[in-house]
Amino acid sequence: MTMASRYRPDTAGRRNLLLFGWLALIGIMMVRAGQIQLLEASEWQQLADAQHRMSTDVPAPRGAILDRDGIPLSVSREVYRVAVAPNEVRDRELVREVLRSTLGITPARAERAVDPAERWVVIPGVFEPAVREALEGIRGIHLTREVRRDRPHGDLALGVLGHVRDGHGFGGIEQAFDSV
Repeated sequence: MTMASRYRPDTAGRRNLLLFGWLALIGIMMVRAGQIQLLEASEWQQLADAQHRMSTDVPAPRGAILDRDGIPLSVSREVYRVAVAPNEVRDRELVREVLRSTLGITPARAERAVDPAERWVVIPGVFEPAVREALEGIRGIHLTREVRRDRPHGDLALGVLGHVRDGHGFGGIEQAFDSV
């Protein structure tokens, strides 16, 4: 007997062990599939039906409150919050300049907004819908839409109008017509 033949590993034993492992795995998967299809079928069917029939309320935008001459006393307006993810920004100089010119922020704040040491920078304030058109599609800039309730005449007749918090009317006309 030569040295090479004495140290040859038993490949047939390894092959049989691997084959047994694969067959056991396939057997376990078939048993589980049978259990789901035959024994638990009604439970899974009920869960699927419940997911398909789930309904959620989609709130409608609040209407304007006008005086008898049609002058708006309380209106909803769309505003945007702007945030920057500096790690997503590719052209820092472009983003810095666009933020400064579009939002009217200081150069120092624009510099901080694209600083790679930061993870997420929220630009303070809310901005008109025109900024969406200017900033949308620029990589690294994220816009969040909000609907704000605005009273063009300030607190005039606040007791009669009421106010809105978290989308619900409190007091006055806002609460009286909340369900509408």
